[in-house]
Amino acid sequence: MADGQETEYEMRDNRYWAPIEGVWQPVPDEAVITEPNKVGRAMKWIFMENGPKRFRCFLPASGV
Repeated sequence: MADGQETEYEMRDNRYWAPIEGVWQPVPDEAVITEPNKVGRAMKWIFMENGPKRFRCFLPASGV
């Protein structure tokens, strides 16, 4: 969790979408964590490397 941030998200056309600095963006499939969410809340990890900020990882809420 160290550099993760709690986030809101929604589903659009079978893809996760979440905001980065207020701009809603699709979460790449390779960034989605499919392990069980023990935290319960949706979390995102962002990185920036030679360009715009992007999703490193995204953990959808567990629905608890």
